[in-house]
Amino acid sequence: MTKASAPGKLVLIGEYAVLTGAQALVMAVEKRAKVSILKWPTSVDSKKNVVNCYINALAFSLQTQACQIINSRFKYISPVNDELRNKLIFIEQAIVSASKYIASQGGVLCDFSITTDTSDLYSDDGCKLGFGSSAALVSATFIGLLKFAGITEVNCNKVLPQIVDVHRQAQGSGSGIDVAAAVMGSVIQFTLGKDKQISVKNVNLPKELQFGAVSTRQEVNTASILAALKHYRKRDSMTYGKLMSQLSQISHESINAIEQQDTIRFLHAISDYNELMIKLSDTSGIELVSQTHRLLADIVVSNGGYYKPSGAGGDLGLFACRNQSTMKKVSDAVLQEGFEIVPLIVAGDGAIAS
Repeated sequence: MTKASAPGKLVLIGEYAVLTGAQALVMAVEKRAKVSILKWPTSVDSKKNVVNCYINALAFSLQTQACQIINSRFKYISPVNDELRNKLIFIEQAIVSASKYIASQGGVLCDFSITTDTSDLYSDDGCKLGFGSSAALVSATFIGLLKFAGITEVNCNKVLPQIVDVHRQAQGSGSGIDVAAAVMGSVIQFTLGKDKQISVKNVNLPKELQFGAVSTRQEVNTASILAALKHYRKRDSMTYGKLMSQLSQISHESINAIEQQDTIRFLHAISDYNELMIKLSDTSGIELVSQTHRLLADIVVSNGGYYKPSGAGGDLGLFACRNQSTMKKVSDAVLQEGFEIVPLIVAGDGAIAS
């Protein structure tokens, strides 16, 4: 059996602006998507260039969905309704892309069954937490299939652009910052350059810097938010450009602060970024910063912390503090208001397979 996993992500700063080429900062967190892959007995009437696969997706209560990869094209053997197809699209695209990569490396993918488990990235009652479950799932599936096919030496920097493309195709858009965290692990500086070229660089956070994450329990379709933002750019390109430029500048300053281990300057950048995201939200008419996030910001700031939404989904909030005593005070206040704090551990490893 081949087992693989990939961590979730927490965007520290740079969401939205990253799509315009801004530097962003993302942390990989130990909330992992897991896959296990087993060799499936090959039928005697198996055809050349056809790989049979069987998907078990625990998050969707799906057992043994039979599929085929025919000349690198995906086909469901039994009928699949639109709702289920939309849920499985990330697994489907990852399988197809991995099969192409394996073939390009001279490898052979035999018949297999794959079981996926993303429960770590959901609350106990099934609410998505906002740590990038689909990006982690795509990364774990891709890396796991390479290992299953006998490709043991994988250069993460080399396969990262391909896995980002898989996720973009399945989601419809996105910078790839969540996939970068899932593949590379740790804390990284992420930049999306011209022609969507990706640049990643490991960074070290100041030891005194404390982070917490809080679930708003408000699931938002990331692709819809990004589509609305794209429409706003066309509708009012001047205001859009000005606000994105300001967000980019703040993100750039925050990364400079991290490089200089300047905790205070970084925390102020978090606060400034949140205020500018609120302005973008109000100006565009898109709920980038919900009323729940604004309430959380008030709670955190009034207790000595700094706050901003994390990522483009809107379902996760980030609070930061300079020391443990302030972190405890902020955490107690957030919990007292009935919100759920999600424990954070930095994932030193990205996507791994064994």
